[in-house]
Amino acid sequence: MSNSFVNFLTGAALTALLLFVGHWFPWKAKRIHAYIYGVASIWLGFAYWRIREGDVAMPASLLALACVAGFAVILAYAVDEIRIALRKARLAERHDPDL
Repeated sequence: MSNSFVNFLTGAALTALLLFVGHWFPWKAKRIHAYIYGVASIWLGFAYWRIREGDVAMPASLLALACVAGFAVILAYAVDEIRIALRKARLAERHDPDL
């Protein structure tokens, strides 16, 4: 087995183990924290593999993309909260026009 393949398998095992721990972790916080943990677990396995192969650019690039994606998810949740609040306000106005 080549050293490169062993590095890949080790990174994959790291990701799997972290995701197993995260799966059974008693998440009491918001769902977004579980998302962050899951993405970080995938990134860590990938980063381990690529850095062991001497490649720092790919893990850095993937980290940047993951941060952009995370920001987009957080923004989407914020937009949903605003949309729900506006919908509740419209429904309340229908029942009480003086609002």
